[in-house]
Amino acid sequence: MSKKKVVVCDDNQLIRRVLSDMLEDKGYDTITASTVHELIRHLSRESYDLVIVDYVMPFITGIEAIKILRNNLELVDMPIVLMTADELNVIDKCYLDEEHIEVMYKPFDNHTMELMLDRCFSHKI
Repeated sequence: MSKKKVVVCDDNQLIRRVLSDMLEDKGYDTITASTVHELIRHLSRESYDLVIVDYVMPFITGIEAIKILRNNLELVDMPIVLMTADELNVIDKCYLDEEHIEVMYKPFDNHTMELMLDRCFSHKI
């Protein structure tokens, strides 16, 4: 059985490193991206099982990134997690609910991440 592959996209290097280490400790292969453009480049070159993207990113927000990914037919069913330290507005919450996007609030711990991974991989979104 091959390892699941996860892309972690956050402009904060420390968060990318910590989250990547946590995922690798759980047996996932990870790659990181510091921008949404870099995330899209990774996804255009290789297939992944999960995308984790931060809400507040330079130039393109996490919500805008999700909309770009959902417009790509090859990525329409990919599980996506939006990380945020901020409270989301009602419009964003409704969009995320409609698209079945998991939200993981910062700060998070191992248990929170495990629950999120279980939800993402227990059923293909």
